[in-house]
Amino acid sequence: MARTTAAREADEAAHQRQIAADLFTPPNWRGRLAGPFAPLRMASLGIKRSWPLLLAVILGMLVAVTLISTVPIYSSLVADVQVQREFAAQGATDQNIEVVARSFLADKSNGNATDQQVGQIVSDTMGPVETPLNSYLTSATRMPISLVNANRVGAGVPNSPVIPGSSALFYGFDIKSAQSHMHLFAGAMPRDPVAGQLPEVLITNRLSEVQVGDTLTLTPPGGSALPVTVRVSGIWYPNDENEPFWNGAGFDTHIPTGAPGDSTPPVYPIVVTQASLYQVLNSPPSSGHFTTQPIGVLRHYVFATQVYRIRASHLANVFAALKSLHARISGEVPGRNNIFTVNVSTHLDTIITGLQQDLGLLALPLYVIVFQVIGLALLFVVAMAGLLIESQATEIATLRSRGASSTQVLLGYTLQGLLLAAVAGVAGPFLAHTLSYRLISTFVPFSNQLNTTMVGQRYLAGSVLSSDLIIPAVVGAVLGATALVIAAIRASRLEVLALRREQGRGTHVAFWRRYYLDLGLAIACIAGYVELSAFGGLDIRSAVGGSTGTADPLLLAAPALLLLAGSLILLRLFPLGARLGAWLAARRRGATGMLAFSQLDRAGGAFSRLVLLLTLAVGMAAFALNFQSTLTVNAHDRADYVVGADERLSASDSGSSEVAVLPQLQKLPGVTGVSAVYRAQAASSDATVQSGLLAVNSQTFATVAKWRSDEAGQSLASLMSQMHAHLQGKQAGDPAHPIWALIDSQLAQSSHLKVGDHFNRVPATEQGPAEFIVGAVVNYFPTMFDSQTGGFFVVDLHDYLAALTNPSAIEGANRFPNEYWVSLNDFSAAAATKRLSGYRAETLSILGVTQRAALQSQLSTSPLASGMTGLLLLGAFTALALAVLGSIAQAVYGARSRLRQFAILRTLGMSGGQLARMLLTEQVIVYAFGLICGTALGLALTTATLPFMQFNLGATTPDQIGVPPYLIAPNPLGLAVFYGVLLVAFVLALILGGRIAASIGLGRTLRIGED
Repeated sequence: MARTTAAREADEAAHQRQIAADLFTPPNWRGRLAGPFAPLRMASLGIKRSWPLLLAVILGMLVAVTLISTVPIYSSLVADVQVQREFAAQGATDQNIEVVARSFLADKSNGNATDQQVGQIVSDTMGPVETPLNSYLTSATRMPISLVNANRVGAGVPNSPVIPGSSALFYGFDIKSAQSHMHLFAGAMPRDPVAGQLPEVLITNRLSEVQVGDTLTLTPPGGSALPVTVRVSGIWYPNDENEPFWNGAGFDTHIPTGAPGDSTPPVYPIVVTQASLYQVLNSPPSSGHFTTQPIGVLRHYVFATQVYRIRASHLANVFAALKSLHARISGEVPGRNNIFTVNVSTHLDTIITGLQQDLGLLALPLYVIVFQVIGLALLFVVAMAGLLIESQATEIATLRSRGASSTQVLLGYTLQGLLLAAVAGVAGPFLAHTLSYRLISTFVPFSNQLNTTMVGQRYLAGSVLSSDLIIPAVVGAVLGATALVIAAIRASRLEVLALRREQGRGTHVAFWRRYYLDLGLAIACIAGYVELSAFGGLDIRSAVGGSTGTADPLLLAAPALLLLAGSLILLRLFPLGARLGAWLAARRRGATGMLAFSQLDRAGGAFSRLVLLLTLAVGMAAFALNFQSTLTVNAHDRADYVVGADERLSASDSGSSEVAVLPQLQKLPGVTGVSAVYRAQAASSDATVQSGLLAVNSQTFATVAKWRSDEAGQSLASLMSQMHAHLQGKQAGDPAHPIWALIDSQLAQSSHLKVGDHFNRVPATEQGPAEFIVGAVVNYFPTMFDSQTGGFFVVDLHDYLAALTNPSAIEGANRFPNEYWVSLNDFSAAAATKRLSGYRAETLSILGVTQRAALQSQLSTSPLASGMTGLLLLGAFTALALAVLGSIAQAVYGARSRLRQFAILRTLGMSGGQLARMLLTEQVIVYAFGLICGTALGLALTTATLPFMQFNLGATTPDQIGVPPYLIAPNPLGLAVFYGVLLVAFVLALILGGRIAASIGLGRTLRIGED
């Protein structure tokens, strides 16, 4: 073993001497290359000599470049999927654009001119986003309608009005283009006018008295107008009336039932060809059966919005184009071609405004995480570059002693850095594209739906042009190369004697320590968090009322500044701790501990880099894992609060009583409990303060409602028990029998109320006020929000319903519960289907169902939340990988760079085991310090940052302001896996470092002066 070690050391020394000989005493052709080409040859020899460390450096550069390049792709993809998901949820009718022009005259030539004008304006303003979908005409006025029944008079069917007071509205379609969207029940499609024949029309089956072949008489407005007579050629209905082609045009005529309040006469749609419509509405009096004067017409132009072409980056341009469209249509179309009014109808601008607000707010956490991951990757590059330079410090000093200039040495490492940066800069964007797409496909469910549509992978893969990656890739490559060059600058100035003095006791003070950069970063961090608090963070109160512009970069970087500044400040404690440890170890037996602590104190530069890397990696991973679990848990909590129970049913307050409804609901599959609720609005006596009101059944409400402990100072069961104990019965609500109420802190503050105080409120649509007494103040209450300045209050259901009819209180109408909260034990699809079927029973008067599980799924699977989950897991994995690689590289190459020191210690009498224990002690101290500091920083970052990260979908809904804040939810399983893998890596690094230290022989000492 000794021979093997001595031989290896001899080869090592010979190799170092050969480097200098190859460069500065070259024979023949090498001498000609020693001048200007020396840096190039030095770089090639350095790559050949230290390729394992160079691989680590290039890996760090590649990670940095990849992550920096991932930012524009990934953030764009997440935002684009969010945009497409929102468009899909809205429906095509809301997204389409419909232009309606009212004309004095149903004239074909003027109509063609208007068609061209409107089409050109839409094309000029909206470009490829809009395509023509449908164009049709409607009569400007309705015409009273009656049935002639000419072909059935002989069968004893008299002429009669269809329904007294009913009327018809003409629709003129291009039958050829509309036919594929129509279902013909009977007869045939109408034809264009034929001389001597009545115009043909289509009716819907709502005109049940009418058959194919019947004639209808329609009377135009105006006393001198002759009636219009048409023949029914067919009966039809749209294949799908919700199809974008119809753009919400209703053809399902309401037929009065005769019930009280249902007396509005119907308006029947009558479909004709456009040519027939022109003839009917603009015929000369000589025709005999047409109108004596022209009737106006409405021209409808429906344009389909190609939403898959609208990306997040296009929203501002599309919104501006919509404004231009409105302006040009309003300014250019009226007054020409007999058009006197025009209107543009669409909800696209509203959708875009909401999306801009959501994306401007909800994408902020994404950048917070990205900043941290990129910073960690760059720090890894710095650490590996420093380790590379340290491993070659002896060679650099030897070259400097043999005549190499600092410029030559520095150029050699600059060439190495540029080569590595070039490789990373070229490969990084490709990896970033693949990584972004994989993250989106894996973690964002809606992106899989996009892949099954006509958009396909081209949409996701082409969301960002390749030119957009050039700047991020160049920035990442330059930063990586700069880190290597900076590490080589100081080493290139050291000769052999200076190097040995530096290795004995480090005198160089780091730049950040010398200029107190850590304290400066801490001040900037504090400023960022102060701004974050003032801005409201990502809190919804500020988001709804604030600007949708880009946030201050300091605000985005505040969490990363906290991590970096905290790490640097803690790193200042490392030398002090090493000094203290050396002092304590000197008072104990054995030199191993003292030497370990002394080494950490004397030459702490290399150790500090590893400590900083470990601290940042552990802190960031802890934050990422806790953030991810917090998102999941709080999506569940938010769904609980917004819905209130497993299912919430809305009902008519004039429908059925609680006694009649509850038994029916309790029999449905999976139902374990039901509680009746009444929801309303109430105002103060002077009507200046509006408050939300919730009346609950205090006996059963606690058994079905979802409740979080921080919503009040006591449990829901306790609050309901107190409410039930203060029931007032039939006299509830009069001044002598105030209703016991829970009020929220906003109502308490705005109305200056405290427990025991009386207040009164007037329910909506009622005249008299009811008297209430404050029983307790709560922070939050399920389904109640601060959308009103007057907050909200909660009372007992039976007391409130009694107060409504109490002559001494409100003296209003008798009401029934308008909500039912349901708890379940069976969430299967089959049970849900049966329950929904049961809810449709007429005796229940159920108007709608809100499901907690559906809302939770919506929040958890929103693109921004899902995309954040993928990014957080990527950040944690990156931190783990870099920490593992950095610790192993430091253990191996850090030990090899100290071979001379180890040899001297062996010469002085230390055994191989003692040397190994010294090295292991150093590494254990470094690892322990990094783990402890990183864990502390991770907790600090989590506690300081997560309260500002409320950004799930639904958080920006204006009527849902005031939901309970996020609770920090630790991720014990994820953290256990992270720490477990890290500890395994530490053990492996300790084993490798110990083996190197134990194999050191005495031969190196005998050759100290050979260089």
